[in-house]
Amino acid sequence: MEKVKLFFKKTGMNRPLWLLVVVLGVVLFLPGYAALSRSGVAVNVLAVILSALSLAGLLTVFALELGRCSRVSGVVLFAFLVSVVLFVRLSHALLVDFSGHGFTDEVFFHFEPESFRVGWQDYKVLLSGVVGLLLLLVVGSGIVLVRAVRRPLGGLWLLVFLFAGVFYASRSASSEYLLFSAYRSYVERSQPLTMDHAMLTRFSDLQLIHPAVKRKSGIKVKEPQHPRNLILVYLESFNSGLTEVSKYPDLTPSLNRLQKRYGFVENYYTSGFVTIEGIINSQCGTLADMSMGSNSFMGDESRMIELPCLGDVLQQAGYRQIYLGGAPVEFAGKGNFLSAHGFDEIRGYEYWQKQGFSQRPGKWGLSDAELFDQALLSLDQLRKNPPYNLTLLTIGTHLPGYSYRECEPYTGPAGTDSFLDAIHCTDALLGSFVDRLESGGYLDEDTTLVITADHGVFPTPKMRELFGEMVDDRRLVTIVAGGDFPRNVPMAAYDLAPSLLDFLGIDHDTSFVFGTSVYAPGHPTDNFLTRYGDIIGGRFQENNPVRCGDIDPAFLPTLPLDPCGKRLLMSAVAAYQRQFSAQDNSEGDICQEARPYSAVIPEEESQPVAVWFKGQAQEGKYSKEGWFVNPGRKGAYLLDAGRSGGDLNRRFYDFSSSSEQQMLLRDIGKIEQGRFVSLILRLDEGMQPQAEVLTWLKETTGNFNDQQWRHAALAGFTPLSSDHLISMEELESSGLTLELDSPTCVRLTTN
Repeated sequence: MEKVKLFFKKTGMNRPLWLLVVVLGVVLFLPGYAALSRSGVAVNVLAVILSALSLAGLLTVFALELGRCSRVSGVVLFAFLVSVVLFVRLSHALLVDFSGHGFTDEVFFHFEPESFRVGWQDYKVLLSGVVGLLLLLVVGSGIVLVRAVRRPLGGLWLLVFLFAGVFYASRSASSEYLLFSAYRSYVERSQPLTMDHAMLTRFSDLQLIHPAVKRKSGIKVKEPQHPRNLILVYLESFNSGLTEVSKYPDLTPSLNRLQKRYGFVENYYTSGFVTIEGIINSQCGTLADMSMGSNSFMGDESRMIELPCLGDVLQQAGYRQIYLGGAPVEFAGKGNFLSAHGFDEIRGYEYWQKQGFSQRPGKWGLSDAELFDQALLSLDQLRKNPPYNLTLLTIGTHLPGYSYRECEPYTGPAGTDSFLDAIHCTDALLGSFVDRLESGGYLDEDTTLVITADHGVFPTPKMRELFGEMVDDRRLVTIVAGGDFPRNVPMAAYDLAPSLLDFLGIDHDTSFVFGTSVYAPGHPTDNFLTRYGDIIGGRFQENNPVRCGDIDPAFLPTLPLDPCGKRLLMSAVAAYQRQFSAQDNSEGDICQEARPYSAVIPEEESQPVAVWFKGQAQEGKYSKEGWFVNPGRKGAYLLDAGRSGGDLNRRFYDFSSSSEQQMLLRDIGKIEQGRFVSLILRLDEGMQPQAEVLTWLKETTGNFNDQQWRHAALAGFTPLSSDHLISMEELESSGLTLELDSPTCVRLTTN
């Protein structure tokens, strides 16, 4: 004991400093313990206490050491480090409360401003209290630290070793180490991979994947003689079990009524865990590669751009497609993804704001009530020119749950709750929407309504408290109204796209990585896959831990997949899917690239234009009023870039509007000389350039007749000269390619 007292005496730490360590340790312990205890894992309370106290000690010692040189610097460093550590621990606790898990892949690919804004909205009372506590802690700590550095301090380095050793020994109970481990594993699983054809063959033999998938630019689609319209409604976080929770009678009366009228698809299993993943899987018949470098759909418009999806096939079948959602389309990259896969218009909260809508107090995005109203208005326009696909995504049952003034709160014998109110409200609004579809004649013999969900509810402590084991039931609510859709055949969400295409009677040669049609003879009925686990014999089986370790090269996966087999599968699929993404070859000067620019304009009007600049696809990146447009849309596509290929601007102009034609002239006139510019026209007879625009085109490029402007490409450096225009009527082939070889030469080659 005397030696211990002597040791602490040598450090120079007095009682106020030790009290500071204890107080800070308690502050760090509370969120750390809350996160671990509510995540469903076994908790070593002593380890949590030691990790918090040792970390508090390290922060204090570092501040004291720096305070010897500058008291202000010591206090500032202490305040900063405490803020960071408290942020990590509080985030850990809130993530468990919000999603049922701590630091997972979802955390890293949702790391964007909108996530923080939503988090602040949902937890602002708690966060405000934490900020106040932090300020109080920093002020009190600052006083203690300033007084402490006035007196000589001894061997603080001894305490550094002590605290560091204790923290290392108890690291598995600290939020900081769990964050580090999760990110390390996230990065490790995201390293560039070479596709292993032998392993792909193995998984193909197990009938898990179908690797012979065409790029979407190579698929062939025939427009059906009697096309059916599609109304596809994604309900946010909606398990089928929510309609049959015995302790909450009449929680979903509308869905129960619709089930009796149309019937449920009884065993429709989710294949995703977050919204963008659920949409990609169900639209593209795959398991989305959500690893690092692949998950950021919001920043990489070329991600899986050539993977064929439902929207791509419907586009070639002549469908006009609109997406409506209440959340911002930039959130998790929904807008970029949908615009690259056949949707003509994508309307999220950014769009609704411009239309005069505002976010209701305490809610997120556009309310479901207003979303369904806008869907009916959109249908009024779409039904004038069928076939069409209107896709909606609700927001009300997104955690923590939002209900609206248009709905009555849920009252049941087991009591009420805000999330129960949200479910009850979404159900009521959906029922009203379907009733209006029926009474308004929208659900005629030529229209199919599909109601499903993006994924199930998160397994949070709150959800388990409300719904018990139902949280682990991976089946999603799914109803198909209009037509005889198989309702007793088990299917995964990635089977939706091929199944709907068959159901709609669309003749195509598209295949999907995982998805198979429920009409196909070889459609599986027992085994379905997800990113984290598998459905084996109708039961969910976890098989994807954070790490798997080294895998023997001779290892051959078998069903059911173990953790290593799942890791191999997802690695093989990730490598395979990278083949469907545009490769970025943007390094170097534009004049040194072998093929810096090319534009392919198909002869068939239904086919989208394809534009490549410095090795990267551009067709999904043209925008109008800040929104990406479908590359098959008729109008003018203007690309403006400097000689180095940087500072790209891509804009779309609707030539059916005279004001937009004038806007094109103004925009071109503002472009500085010496910049590379391309202009592509995809016009029909109703989009003839007005006189002023046609005069400019003829003066710039030569004397072409009016009909030759329907399909034309113009490329070169400003000011544009006459030999840079090529019209489709001059070619006998199915398309054209313009390749820019130098600042003064544009070369034409045929495909």
